[in-house]
Amino acid sequence: MRYSNFHNRVYLRRHALVVSGTLVLPVFWMLGGWVESCAGGTPELPNWMHVPCQTDPGAVGWNEPLDRPRGGFETNVWWGKPLNPSEFWKGRTVWLDVQCFTALRQRGRTRPPPAFDDAFLSLSNYCAWVADGSPKALTNICEAECNWWDRWTGLLPRTPDDIAWWHARQAQEYMSRKASPEAAAGDTRSALLKRATSELEDWQNRMAERALSEGWPLEALDDQALYWAYVRAKRIAYAEECGIAKRIEDEERKLAFLAKFRESLSVDFDVVGRPVTEAENKLADEWKRRYVRRLVREETDRTYIESYCTTWGLDAKSLVAEALQEAKANSREDLVPKYLKGRSPARLTEHQQMVVPILARGDVQMARAMATRYCLDWDKLTELAEQAKREADKRREQEAALTPEQITAWRKQCLIGIIGVDEKEAEAKAKEWGINIEEIRKARRKERGGQ
Repeated sequence: MRYSNFHNRVYLRRHALVVSGTLVLPVFWMLGGWVESCAGGTPELPNWMHVPCQTDPGAVGWNEPLDRPRGGFETNVWWGKPLNPSEFWKGRTVWLDVQCFTALRQRGRTRPPPAFDDAFLSLSNYCAWVADGSPKALTNICEAECNWWDRWTGLLPRTPDDIAWWHARQAQEYMSRKASPEAAAGDTRSALLKRATSELEDWQNRMAERALSEGWPLEALDDQALYWAYVRAKRIAYAEECGIAKRIEDEERKLAFLAKFRESLSVDFDVVGRPVTEAENKLADEWKRRYVRRLVREETDRTYIESYCTTWGLDAKSLVAEALQEAKANSREDLVPKYLKGRSPARLTEHQQMVVPILARGDVQMARAMATRYCLDWDKLTELAEQAKREADKRREQEAALTPEQITAWRKQCLIGIIGVDEKEAEAKAKEWGINIEEIRKARRKERGGQ
């Protein structure tokens, strides 16, 4: 079971070779991407499959094109070999963006090397060669790298491209829920009327909790941020629709085509149709400035802040100065995102209970990252973790004093509770403890029938 997820990745990528060979390769042949060379009859790859020259002249074979037969890459001097983390991440932001995957493809690797050491993560050197879209381009997939990125991707900041895609989806969903059913049935240009306030707030709370757990910026879920993200997306869509309408010769059909787009809007068309103003651009980007300032206060790595500012056209120096000034003038509680500032005591306890077991088992690195994500007090978490350790020690002492019969009865009660939530975990525990899982199922059915 230890390699199941990793082997699934390898199997799926190798299985994709059959699909690519059946569907994709004929397309390349039709387009002339894969042709027989006139000189020696050796199959050639499309231009995008060739490796560019390496800036380091000492890298043997770096500028060799990927035109050798399948199976030749495993024995190549540099292709698919492990990468040096310090050299690979030098001048890069630690996230899985397009530039990162492009560099990996040029080196024959599937995942980048771990950006920092994780003492709590048991690393494995198990590797495998997998097909990467072509029977000639084999890349090396390493379990240790996959495990590291599976563990840390959700806790590292998201790329600007991923945030833009996610924000556009949330804005569309938000505006569709905000538009009133009466407006949708009649005049859609007045569709800014709200639906039931409670339903909209419930949706925003659910989205905020999901964004918090997946690492999306909470600042992007403000009403103003979602509204202007929707307007920006519709302005782009309207420009595309106008380009299509210009090719329609019949004037009546052209007007009907544009009218259909207007009817689909959840805002007044005047907001979409007129040119954007500088003040509106500032309002639309305000959440980005607040997000970057929060990252500065949380002492996030400077490369993330610089990448966001470069992509979004923000002034990094001024934002850093504003963030430091805010930290001096306000308390820590006043600067947390809106959703976390208004969370209930029950939700605060729930967030603490997510981090406490991780800290109690000694995984300080992960616990600190999650505490920062959920804006939790580290001293309070340390106190709760120590308390959890004492309770665990007390339970172990009590278990040591139990008879084998009492231990078996206690384990059966635990399995009855587990099987109702995760049957696979219950089966694994039952096998580990030597308990018949069918007895647990019968006890579970009897218990539910008694209720």
